[in-house]
Formats: sequence, C-alpha cells, structure tokens
Amino acid sequence: MMLRVRIPQTLFLYGRCEDDLEVVSVSFFYNRYAVTLTFEGGKVIKPAWAEPNDYIQYYRESTHAILGSGLIKF
Repeated sequence: MMLRVRIPQTLFLYGRCEDDLEVVSVSFFYNRYAVTLTFEGGKVIKPAWAEPNDYIQYYRESTHAILGSGLIKF
C-alpha cells in the first residue's frame, strides 16, 4: 500500500548554500514501512542582509509538505 499526503503549511527553511535548500527531505523506516517527508514550494533567495560569515546565507519559504509511505517487501 502506498500513501501520499500533501499538507499545506508555511515554513521558512534556512541554509548556508543554495544546494542545501533545493530538495529538503528526510526518510526513515518504521516497522515494514518506508516514510519520506519532503518540504516543497518557493524559490531559494539570498537575503540582502546576509553577512559573509553568517550561517543564514539563503532561505526558502516552503508552502506545503509531502508525506509519503510505502510497504517494504522482503
């Protein structure tokens, strides 16, 4: 069984480089299920106030999250 849910939300993601924010997702296993949470939406922006040594060099506003799971066959 496959499950995929789109959850509307607003979330600001911050990172040190553009590539860190292109695809933000986490995957984990629970019993016999593989679960993935992905934050999507918005484009990566470099704020004008960012200093060269700041951790926050780029940010992206996520407009929705995708929660997906699937059964792992052995």
